[in-house]
Amino acid sequence: MDTASALRRLDPATYLSHFVAKGVRPDGRALDHSRPWTHRTGTLAGGAAGSAIVQLGRTRVLCRAVLRAGQPPASAPDSGDVDIQIVTPPLCGRHHGVRGGRKTTEGLPLEALAEQALLRPRLLGF
Repeated sequence: MDTASALRRLDPATYLSHFVAKGVRPDGRALDHSRPWTHRTGTLAGGAAGSAIVQLGRTRVLCRAVLRAGQPPASAPDSGDVDIQIVTPPLCGRHHGVRGGRKTTEGLPLEALAEQALLRPRLLGF
């Protein structure tokens, strides 16, 4: 194991601080540059509408959006609800295989963030 590898494992804060001081990440990217990302839509069986795979670096996320239209109450005909749920597959979360297919506490902040983004004025037209 070389010195850099040992430092990365034993003292990650010091290892990273050397790069931050130079304004770069360990992989050579500038601090304000993200990893390249790609996306493909219609990725679930049969090209399901509302499905996509998004890849950022080596991380891949399978997404699916489902829209269910309902009838608003007569007392508030211009109102509606947005319900965002994040469900993780078996290899997500801290305990592999334990949290798969269920809502997790890890997903709650992501649900709140997605809801804030969607409900920003004019994003959905209301």
